[in-house]
Amino acid sequence: MKTQLSIIHYIWTALIVIACGLIFNNYGCISFATFTERPGLNGDWYYYYRTDRLVFGLYELLMAAGALLTIIRLSYFVYKGDKPKVTKTFIHFAIFFVLLILCEIYLSTRFVGKG
Repeated sequence: MKTQLSIIHYIWTALIVIACGLIFNNYGCISFATFTERPGLNGDWYYYYRTDRLVFGLYELLMAAGALLTIIRLSYFVYKGDKPKVTKTFIHFAIFFVLLILCEIYLSTRFVGKG
């Protein structure tokens, strides 16, 4: 059952795509730098969080992949004009975002600053 998308669906889609793009860029760069052992802050975040390099890199990669998946799903469902699936994707994004925040809160409790 497809219904017409309202303007609010387009606005929310634009905002979520921008947010997911930023998440994908940030987490993807950190994941790439962690896996390739690049020097500098992005490649050394796992030291500050006192985690294993592989585990931290996989966490960052999963968050980047989740953001990319959300962008792809929203773009496809808006293109098709499937209102119920667009709404479900909004809910999935909210769950993803809450999970992301909870993981970051947990990691911030493990953070050890320099000095």
